[in-house]
Order: sequence, then structure tokens, then C-alpha cells
Amino acid sequence: MDFVAINIQIELRGYIKMKEISFVVIAYNEEKHILETLRSILDQKSLSNYEVIVVNDGSKDNTSKLVHEFINKKNYVKLINNIINKGRGFARQIGILNAKGKYIAFVDADIILPKNWLEKVLPQMKFFDAAGGIAIPDGDSTYICQKFLLNPKPLPHTYGITGSNSIYKSNIFNKIIVDPNLRGGEDVDILLKMVQSGCRIKLLDNLIVSHREDITFKKSLKRMFSFGKGATNLLNFYKKIRIPDLSFFLFVILFVNAIYFSIYRNFYFIYLFVIYPLFVSYLHLFKKFKFEKAWAFVFGGLFNYFMILSYFIGRIAGYFSKE
Repeated sequence: MDFVAINIQIELRGYIKMKEISFVVIAYNEEKHILETLRSILDQKSLSNYEVIVVNDGSKDNTSKLVHEFINKKNYVKLINNIINKGRGFARQIGILNAKGKYIAFVDADIILPKNWLEKVLPQMKFFDAAGGIAIPDGDSTYICQKFLLNPKPLPHTYGITGSNSIYKSNIFNKIIVDPNLRGGEDVDILLKMVQSGCRIKLLDNLIVSHREDITFKKSLKRMFSFGKGATNLLNFYKKIRIPDLSFFLFVILFVNAIYFSIYRNFYFIYLFVIYPLFVSYLHLFKKFKFEKAWAFVFGGLFNYFMILSYFIGRIAGYFSKE
């Protein structure tokens, strides 16, 4: 991948080469939360000898302007502007290539770190190659959480740590390359490559971070579709079956049977095919959230039904196109 081919603008204030920790923040249209994220990084206990690299991936809002103004007030912050949006994989790799720290910490631009985040993850680097906490609500249920005021459970992420809040020994990126073509799921790709390479990873289940993303129903549907495509591509590449894969396989079986038996005017499987995503929807809610408001679960499940459908359709699309 030719990184020189993309027009990139870099702004720097008070920057020196040798650092202990490089915080890499990738952002796309994050004007609502980017400053909160940066402040939560700078408010970390025991923070010293650090740098913050913000990769603005072609945002169309005021993300770049806000970070630029923030840089004028704070040292050790670098702003990298991708003129056009290239996706999370490209942005992540740009941040890594510009990082000068012994450790690289990924913090998404809609994440608010607790003040003891660094204090908890940094000691783990004596024993592990990467560590991170649990972000709530999870990305696949953010809209439902906000719309219906559900209380998320602090559940471990499907693949362990995620790119939303995690720290890595920088030397692992000498052998593990971030795929710049991945517009999403690049953090899962990194983790699976680390597992294959024998790296040690630690998820701190007592370390909770706040996910402050603002997202619409339409964008949620697009995201779930993208998640589905990414999940299919990861399954095809790594050949590792997970519970979501089994759920999708059953969806396909019901779909095939619904078509076959409808020819003979047996519509039983059509009913099952239509109801099945709703069943998955409510199972998903019971897994992700505490059951406190019955009405919220009822209506949340109905909205989530369409997101599950979007995910399944994305899974099918993943067999015909690469994410």
C-alpha cells in the first residue's frame, strides 16, 4: 500500500522523538466527542513522556478545526489530516507509522477513559503484549441503548480487547501489519494475527470505559451490514467459527428451506424464517442489557430486529465482495 499516494497534512506542536506512550486516536466526523476523548487522555494519572496522535480520516464536520484549536493549547499532540476518508485500517496504520512510543495505545474518538485507565493497563505490559478494558455500550447496540435508555452489561468483547481502548507493545507492529484496506474490523484482524503469532493478550474485566457515540437508526443499519460483511471475510480468512457464525448458518438454512418448501405450498419455513431474526434480536438484548424495563425491551427488540436482518444480509454480501 503506497501511503505517499494519499494527501496527508500533519500539524505538530511541542513534539520530540522519544516517547514512552503514543496514544493513537482515529476520528471520522467526531466533533461532538473528540475533545472529551482528548481531555480524558490528558487527565490520566501517572501520565508522562507521551504523545497524542489524532488521525482525522477525511471528516466533513469540524473535527479537524477543533483538534487544531486544541493543539494550540496543549503540547505533545499531533494532527494528521487524511484529505479523503480511507477507512479505519488505513487511519490506524498511519497512526502507527507516526508513533514514537515504546507502547501504542488505541483510543477511539468517542471513548471517554476513566482517570485510572493507564494506571491499570500499563503494569500489564510487563506480562502481556497487549491489554485493554471493556467499552459500554458495545458498537452493535449503541443505538438501541441510547434510544430506549437500556442499562448495558459490562460483558467481555467477542474477540477480547478492541481498538476502542487498548495498549500494545509497539514492536509487535514490526511483525503484525494492519491491513489498510479494511474499512472496519481492523482491530479484530490485529487481534487474530496476534493470537496466531503467539502474543499474550489481557482483557481487564474490571476496567470499564464509556462509549459516547451518537448514531442514527439509518447509520446503525449500515454499520450492522458492514459488521456482517467483515464477519464473513474474517471467517473465510481465519476459518474460526463463532456463535454469530452459527446463528448466520441457521438463518441461511431457514432461507433455503423457505424457498424450497414454498414451491409445494408449505409455508411453515417462511414463518420460521421471518420470526427467527426476532428471536435472535431478543436474545441479543438479554445478553447485552440488564432487564429493568419490559417496555424498553419489547420496543428495543423490534428495532433490533431490522439491525439483525441487516447483519445477516451483510454476511451474505461478504461472500461476494471484500470489506
